[in-house]
Amino acid sequence: MTDFEWMPWQSKEIDTATSQTHWLSTPRQNGKTEIAVEVAQCAARRGERVRHFSPTLHTAREAMRRTLSAMDRDGFSGITRTLRGADHLLIEVEGGGWIDFPSYRSGRRKTCDRMIFDDYRNQPAWRALLDIEGGGPALYCGLQLRPSADASLTYFGARPGDDLDAESTWRSVNPGVGVTLSPNQFGRLKAVMPDDMFHVEMLNLAEAA
Repeated sequence: MTDFEWMPWQSKEIDTATSQTHWLSTPRQNGKTEIAVEVAQCAARRGERVRHFSPTLHTAREAMRRTLSAMDRDGFSGITRTLRGADHLLIEVEGGGWIDFPSYRSGRRKTCDRMIFDDYRNQPAWRALLDIEGGGPALYCGLQLRPSADASLTYFGARPGDDLDAESTWRSVNPGVGVTLSPNQFGRLKAVMPDDMFHVEMLNLAEAA
Protein backbone atom coordinates (compact mmCIF):
# COMPACT_ATOMS: atom_id res chain seq x y z
CA MET A 1 0.00 0.00 0.00
CA THR A 2 1.07 3.59 -0.61
CA ASP A 3 0.25 6.85 1.12
CA PHE A 4 -2.18 7.74 -1.70
CA GLU A 5 -5.27 9.54 -0.38
CA TRP A 6 -8.57 10.38 -1.99
CA MET A 7 -10.14 13.77 -1.45
CA PRO A 8 -13.13 13.44 0.94
CA TRP A 9 -15.70 14.10 -1.79
CA GLN A 10 -14.09 11.42 -3.97
CA SER A 11 -14.21 8.84 -1.16
CA LYS A 12 -17.90 9.59 -0.71
CA GLU A 13 -18.56 9.12 -4.43
CA ILE A 14 -16.72 5.79 -4.46
CA ASP A 15 -18.74 4.54 -1.48
CA THR A 16 -22.01 5.65 -3.08
CA ALA A 17 -21.25 4.12 -6.46
CA THR A 18 -20.24 0.82 -4.89
CA SER A 19 -23.70 0.10 -3.56
CA GLN A 20 -26.10 1.65 -6.09
CA THR A 21 -26.50 3.07 -9.55
CA HIS A 22 -25.08 6.55 -9.44
CA TRP A 23 -24.51 9.54 -11.71
CA LEU A 24 -21.50 11.84 -11.23
CA SER A 25 -21.18 15.08 -13.15
CA THR A 26 -18.21 17.45 -12.73
CA PRO A 27 -16.17 19.68 -15.04
CA ARG A 28 -13.11 18.13 -16.62
CA GLN A 29 -9.94 17.52 -14.61
CA ASN A 30 -11.75 16.79 -11.36
CA GLY A 31 -11.15 13.06 -11.08
CA LYS A 32 -14.23 11.43 -12.63
CA THR A 33 -12.16 8.85 -14.50
CA GLU A 34 -10.07 8.07 -11.42
CA ILE A 35 -13.27 7.43 -9.45
CA ALA A 36 -14.64 5.22 -12.23
CA VAL A 37 -11.40 3.23 -12.35
CA GLU A 38 -11.42 2.76 -8.57
CA VAL A 39 -15.00 1.51 -8.51
CA ALA A 40 -14.27 -0.88 -11.39
CA GLN A 41 -11.05 -2.36 -10.05
CA CYS A 42 -12.36 -2.83 -6.51
CA ALA A 43 -15.46 -4.57 -7.90
CA ALA A 44 -13.35 -6.93 -10.01
CA ARG A 45 -11.20 -7.77 -6.99
CA ARG A 46 -14.41 -8.74 -5.16
CA GLY A 47 -15.16 -11.20 -7.97
CA GLU A 48 -17.52 -9.03 -10.03
CA ARG A 49 -17.59 -8.93 -13.84
CA VAL A 50 -17.30 -5.31 -14.94
CA ARG A 51 -17.68 -3.52 -18.24
CA HIS A 52 -15.96 -0.13 -18.36
CA PHE A 53 -17.15 1.90 -21.36
CA SER A 54 -15.10 4.73 -22.88
CA PRO A 55 -15.81 7.01 -25.87
CA THR A 56 -13.03 5.65 -28.13
CA LEU A 57 -10.57 2.78 -28.36
CA HIS A 58 -7.80 5.21 -27.38
CA THR A 59 -9.59 6.24 -24.18
CA ALA A 60 -10.44 2.59 -23.46
CA ARG A 61 -6.74 1.77 -23.59
CA GLU A 62 -6.03 4.69 -21.27
CA ALA A 63 -8.70 3.42 -18.85
CA MET A 64 -7.05 0.00 -18.83
CA ARG A 65 -3.64 1.59 -18.20
CA ARG A 66 -5.02 3.62 -15.29
CA THR A 67 -6.71 0.53 -13.85
CA LEU A 68 -3.48 -1.47 -13.91
CA SER A 69 -1.70 1.48 -12.28
CA ALA A 70 -4.36 1.64 -9.55
CA MET A 71 -3.98 -2.07 -8.85
CA ASP A 72 -0.22 -1.67 -8.67
CA ARG A 73 -0.62 1.35 -6.38
CA ASP A 74 -2.70 -0.79 -4.02
CA GLY A 75 -0.14 -3.59 -4.07
CA PHE A 76 -2.63 -5.99 -5.71
CA SER A 77 -0.90 -9.05 -7.21
CA GLY A 78 -3.92 -11.13 -8.20
CA ILE A 79 -4.04 -10.36 -11.93
CA THR A 80 -4.28 -13.66 -13.83
CA ARG A 81 -4.50 -12.43 -17.42
CA THR A 82 -4.52 -9.26 -19.49
CA LEU A 83 -5.63 -8.95 -23.10
CA ARG A 84 -4.58 -6.01 -25.24
CA GLY A 85 -6.04 -6.91 -28.63
CA ALA A 86 -6.87 -4.39 -31.31
CA ASP A 87 -10.52 -4.38 -30.26
CA HIS A 88 -10.58 -6.34 -27.00
CA LEU A 89 -9.07 -5.08 -23.76
CA LEU A 90 -9.50 -7.18 -20.63
CA ILE A 91 -8.09 -7.65 -17.13
CA GLU A 92 -8.89 -10.90 -15.30
CA VAL A 93 -8.17 -11.38 -11.60
CA GLU A 94 -8.19 -14.18 -9.06
CA GLY A 95 -11.67 -15.17 -7.89
CA GLY A 96 -13.34 -14.87 -11.29
CA GLY A 97 -13.57 -11.08 -11.52
CA TRP A 98 -12.72 -9.20 -14.67
CA ILE A 99 -12.93 -5.79 -16.30
CA ASP A 100 -13.71 -5.51 -20.00
CA PHE A 101 -12.87 -2.16 -21.66
CA PRO A 102 -15.03 -1.59 -24.75
CA SER A 103 -15.71 1.72 -26.45
CA TYR A 104 -19.31 2.89 -26.75
CA ARG A 105 -19.16 2.13 -30.45
CA SER A 106 -17.82 -1.41 -30.16
CA GLY A 107 -21.28 -2.98 -30.08
CA ARG A 108 -19.92 -5.89 -28.03
CA ARG A 109 -22.38 -7.44 -25.58
CA LYS A 110 -21.55 -9.64 -22.64
CA THR A 111 -23.18 -10.63 -19.36
CA CYS A 112 -21.76 -8.62 -16.47
CA ASP A 113 -22.41 -7.63 -12.86
CA ARG A 114 -21.56 -3.93 -13.03
CA MET A 115 -21.23 -1.25 -15.70
CA ILE A 116 -19.10 1.89 -15.72
CA PHE A 117 -19.82 4.65 -18.25
CA ASP A 118 -16.96 7.15 -18.42
CA ASP A 119 -17.32 10.46 -20.28
CA TYR A 120 -21.01 9.71 -20.82
CA ARG A 121 -23.13 12.45 -22.42
CA ASN A 122 -26.66 11.09 -22.67
CA GLN A 123 -26.26 10.25 -26.33
CA PRO A 124 -29.12 8.05 -27.60
CA ALA A 125 -26.83 6.39 -30.16
CA TRP A 126 -24.64 5.14 -27.33
CA ARG A 127 -27.55 3.95 -25.22
CA ALA A 128 -28.74 1.79 -28.12
CA LEU A 129 -25.56 -0.27 -27.75
CA LEU A 130 -26.04 -0.98 -24.09
CA ASP A 131 -28.25 -4.05 -24.44
CA ILE A 132 -26.36 -5.99 -21.78
CA GLU A 133 -27.49 -8.72 -19.46
CA GLY A 134 -27.00 -8.03 -15.79
CA GLY A 135 -28.93 -6.15 -13.15
CA GLY A 136 -26.10 -4.81 -11.03
CA PRO A 137 -25.30 -1.16 -10.29
CA ALA A 138 -23.92 1.24 -12.87
CA LEU A 139 -21.82 4.38 -12.57
CA TYR A 140 -22.29 7.17 -15.11
CA CYS A 141 -19.57 9.85 -15.21
CA GLY A 142 -19.76 12.81 -17.55
CA LEU A 143 -20.68 16.37 -18.37
CA GLN A 144 -24.22 17.79 -18.30
CA LEU A 145 -25.79 14.50 -17.28
CA ARG A 146 -29.58 14.26 -17.20
CA PRO A 147 -30.56 11.16 -15.19
CA SER A 148 -34.11 10.26 -14.32
CA ALA A 149 -35.63 12.25 -11.46
CA ASP A 150 -35.26 9.47 -8.89
CA ALA A 151 -31.62 8.64 -9.71
CA SER A 152 -28.72 9.26 -7.35
CA LEU A 153 -26.85 12.29 -8.76
CA THR A 154 -23.85 14.32 -7.64
CA TYR A 155 -23.53 17.50 -9.69
CA PHE A 156 -20.73 20.05 -9.62
CA GLY A 157 -21.24 22.81 -12.16
CA ALA A 158 -22.36 26.31 -12.96
CA ARG A 159 -26.02 27.23 -13.24
CA PRO A 160 -27.68 29.67 -15.62
CA GLY A 161 -27.26 33.14 -14.10
CA ASP A 162 -23.89 32.42 -12.43
CA ASP A 163 -21.02 34.80 -13.19
CA LEU A 164 -19.01 32.56 -15.52
CA ASP A 165 -16.00 34.88 -15.52
CA ALA A 166 -15.61 34.98 -11.73
CA GLU A 167 -12.88 33.02 -9.99
CA SER A 168 -15.34 32.38 -7.15
CA THR A 169 -17.58 30.50 -9.62
CA TRP A 170 -14.65 28.52 -10.97
CA ARG A 171 -13.77 27.43 -7.45
CA SER A 172 -17.31 26.61 -6.39
CA VAL A 173 -18.02 24.30 -9.35
CA ASN A 174 -14.66 22.50 -9.42
CA PRO A 175 -14.07 20.32 -6.35
CA GLY A 176 -10.47 19.66 -7.40
CA VAL A 177 -9.33 23.29 -7.28
CA GLY A 178 -6.06 23.46 -5.41
CA VAL A 179 -5.37 19.77 -5.98
CA THR A 180 -5.82 18.89 -9.65
CA LEU A 181 -6.38 22.42 -10.97
CA SER A 182 -5.41 25.99 -10.10
CA PRO A 183 -7.06 29.36 -10.85
CA ASN A 184 -4.06 30.19 -13.05
CA GLN A 185 -4.75 27.11 -15.15
CA PHE A 186 -8.36 28.17 -15.47
CA GLY A 187 -7.30 31.60 -16.64
CA ARG A 188 -5.03 30.14 -19.30
CA LEU A 189 -7.70 27.76 -20.52
CA LYS A 190 -10.30 30.50 -20.68
CA ALA A 191 -7.94 32.59 -22.79
CA VAL A 192 -7.54 29.89 -25.44
CA MET A 193 -10.89 28.06 -25.43
CA PRO A 194 -14.06 29.32 -27.15
CA ASP A 195 -16.54 30.52 -24.53
CA ASP A 196 -19.10 27.80 -25.23
CA MET A 197 -16.45 25.07 -24.90
CA PHE A 198 -15.06 26.58 -21.69
CA HIS A 199 -18.55 26.81 -20.19
CA VAL A 200 -19.28 23.14 -20.88
CA GLU A 201 -15.89 21.49 -20.41
CA MET A 202 -14.50 23.51 -17.50
CA LEU A 203 -17.64 24.82 -15.77
CA ASN A 204 -20.10 22.01 -16.62
CA LEU A 205 -22.76 24.65 -17.19
CA ALA A 206 -26.19 23.17 -16.57
CA GLU A 207 -28.49 23.45 -19.53
CA ALA A 208 -31.41 25.77 -18.89
CA ALA A 209 -34.64 23.92 -18.19
